[in-house]
Amino acid sequence: MHTSMTFIKKLERTSVIDMKHRRYILMIILLLIIILSSCEKVYNDIYKYDDYVKSIPGAEEFMPNLTDLPIFTGYEVFYVENSGKSINLNIKYDTQDYEEAKTTILDTYDFLDEPLMGNGYSIIPEVEILYENYVIKVVYDVNFQYPEAFGLLGYSDLDSTISFMFFYDESMNSLGNSYSMKDLIQDSFRFPDN
Repeated sequence: MHTSMTFIKKLERTSVIDMKHRRYILMIILLLIIILSSCEKVYNDIYKYDDYVKSIPGAEEFMPNLTDLPIFTGYEVFYVENSGKSINLNIKYDTQDYEEAKTTILDTYDFLDEPLMGNGYSIIPEVEILYENYVIKVVYDVNFQYPEAFGLLGYSDLDSTISFMFFYDESMNSLGNSYSMKDLIQDSFRFPDN
């Protein structure tokens, strides 16, 4: 009788321990699923450019049609999904055609000329930055919802490339000291390897 009671107590203790292990394993699996599902995804199929643009709220009004651009020699698209969505279309020009194309494209847009503030904090702290070989400017448009959804235009005189960029993240409420414009560009946009 004493032996069977000891065996039952050991069995009960073992099943409690097994339950705890199962619970921890289940929690770890769920955590891994959450982490993996929130990882960044980068797509660059140029034939899906229109689909990428349509999937980002506000991007259709900003991103260009390829047929509307000055004649170019090459292009790449990068569509990035992480906490938000972003797209950039990088257009490569011949060195002799680049300056004229750049002037034509830049003259098509208005740009922010000073940082945007709201409720005492910075919404868009920098309106122009140098990132790698690109000068990147924040486009001004009354339809943009800064900093949740807005366009940028970048150009690289070194690479004869112009980059049309659109960012969307409804959870973004400001850019500032803890998360700069450079951080945003580094996290949300990709550029061609040179």
